[in-house]
Amino acid sequence: HPPVIHHDMIAPQPATATAPEVIVVHDIDLIYFIPDEKAKFPGGEKAFDEFLLKNLNYPQDALDRFVQGTVFVVVTLDVEGNVVKAECAGKKIGYGLEEEAERVLMASPRWMPARHGGNTVKSKLSLPITFAIKM
Repeated sequence: HPPVIHHDMIAPQPATATAPEVIVVHDIDLIYFIPDEKAKFPGGEKAFDEFLLKNLNYPQDALDRFVQGTVFVVVTLDVEGNVVKAECAGKKIGYGLEEEAERVLMASPRWMPARHGGNTVKSKLSLPITFAIKM
């Protein structure tokens, strides 16, 4: 998701016969997609991979049908680094893969939160999780 560019103040435009008055309301509860410093899993990428290997269960329905693929999970973190939402984006593979990826990420430990302008901020990141059957 691209960042939303905004201005501190936009001059209101008066209503006309063809266009109604537009009022811009700013939400102070911003979620950053591209913060100055991205959120990090505690221990780094290697620790994240180990967390996934230890906690991810290949859905039996997918195993029975030899279903493999990569799901992309959009994770929302609060200012403290807690996962508050995990949802799969894009085309669904099915057979329980998306649900399992979301379950595991919702159960992940607290991340080191993203920072922007020197402050911790809410953020979103997209994580690919690949399910593969080795024979």
